Amino acid sequence: MAQQSDGMLTEPISAADWPLGSDDAPVTVVEYGDYDCGACRTAHAAVKKLIEQRGEMIRIAYRQFPLMKQHPRALPAALAAMAAGNQGMFWQMHDRIFEGAHEPSDEKLRSYAEELGLDMARFEGDIQEKDLEREVLRRRMEGLKSGLNATPSFWINGKKHEGPITLDGLVKAVDKAAQGG
Repeated sequence: MAQQSDGMLTEPISAADWPLGSDDAPVTVVEYGDYDCGACRTAHAAVKKLIEQRGEMIRIAYRQFPLMKQHPRALPAALAAMAAGNQGMFWQMHDRIFEGAHEPSDEKLRSYAEELGLDMARFEGDIQEKDLEREVLRRRMEGLKSGLNATPSFWINGKKHEGPITLDGLVKAVDKAAQGG
């Protein structure tokens, strides 16, 4: 079992996370989620509104934490998002997956990639790349080390968010973190 960190994020965000927002933002938000998780789908809507309302003050990253036994389509969706990220379209694919079909089939994931105008040969090759799957599993392990026990889970300025995962709960946590709390 991975050693836990008392709810502190063990790995800061980096360019490999395809972060959204300014590097100088006063608040960093890291979400661990699963594209086949109903609660993550609900949280996605709250996060989009959080970005609209507090975008200038946050830098956000989404990390893959597929619950493969419960959600067999989570890993293929995670790989599709990461493959899109390799072409600079992580967030567009991320949104499309969450806002599209529940349990997206391989055909749906490919159609999302086509809709985004991705280089399909590269996309297909990246999805098959074992390094991409290893990175998903490595990030999953980092989540466990950080104290992740459910999806979705959030860390705000490196500390695990224990409040409600609602727009109001996230806004309050971001505002508190921006004030140094």
